[in-house]
Amino acid sequence: MTVHSIPVVDFTDFSNRYEEIAEQVLEACKNIGFFHIINASTPSSAEVNRAFELSKEYFRLPVEEKIKCKQDTAKGKIEGYLGLYAQRLDPKIQKKGDYKESFDMETLTSKKNIDHFPSLFQENRTDLEAFSKGMHATALQVLDLLAFALKLPLNEKTGANDWLSSTHQYETNGSTSVLRLLRYPNRKPGDEGEECDSKKNVILAGQHTDYIMITLLYQTAPGLQVQVSDDEWITVPVRSNAILVNMGGMFEWFTNGLLKSAMHRVIDMPNQRDGKDRYSIGYFIHPEPDTKIINMPSPLIPSERPDFKEIAKDAEITTSAEYLEYRYRRSFLEKQATNPELDYDYI
Repeated sequence: MTVHSIPVVDFTDFSNRYEEIAEQVLEACKNIGFFHIINASTPSSAEVNRAFELSKEYFRLPVEEKIKCKQDTAKGKIEGYLGLYAQRLDPKIQKKGDYKESFDMETLTSKKNIDHFPSLFQENRTDLEAFSKGMHATALQVLDLLAFALKLPLNEKTGANDWLSSTHQYETNGSTSVLRLLRYPNRKPGDEGEECDSKKNVILAGQHTDYIMITLLYQTAPGLQVQVSDDEWITVPVRSNAILVNMGGMFEWFTNGLLKSAMHRVIDMPNQRDGKDRYSIGYFIHPEPDTKIINMPSPLIPSERPDFKEIAKDAEITTSAEYLEYRYRRSFLEKQATNPELDYDYI
């Protein structure tokens, strides 16, 4: 079945409508892998607005300031700044890379040392942590809804429906989330370096699936597109006060393809952003590193794993950490340049 719009799931009266909401979430994840949440309890609109304020203030800093906290992807450092073209998500089309800059920060726990972060983030740590915890709380709700809908075992000790969420807790020994601030600078039609697909869409972020279990996203302008068939993409609408959720490749792997991790990309839509930069904030969540992501005990899971575009069907992957390493090392230009033997047809 081809879905031509992004489903909307209303979290109003959450506890009383739990079974209904769980079924809606499962259907969306099976059919397209994306859905909007409206009326979520967290984060608050004030926390969302503050997060975007800090993001815009950070990206206005001079480049020489931003690169002081640059990611060292060659050493596996995934916190910090990435500049324009640092990542190339679709080398079949892209020669230079993604036209975006970002700042990533792993789980902001109370004990986390952020002395290496820009002073702006250090001074506003409380705001960033509140926003992150709000996003995480909603992510755990989604995981619990899916655990219920997938008929996963209840916790033997507590009776809780936390088969999935128990390995994604905020305060753990292993980071289970990444908060990513993103800016797509304004481009004028015809700017040098544009990279286009066969239909002349200017590509800002190449087509890909996310690496993790689920992603939560806020966006300020259109441009994000989801592939719904071999030759059809639909544009994700910008919904005020809604959280966009999508399934990551790890969840698709874990469920043998039952839950769909859809290809998506960002294209330039200059007529719909009034000459302004495009900002978004993503929150990526995955299980603790040693969590097994095979043999999920759900009666709904297919017995055979299908072919995936971005990961070998017979890849020797059993844990969350192994899956992330497999996917992460394939998406950066320096890795593509120094490891020509790797297959980067899909990354």
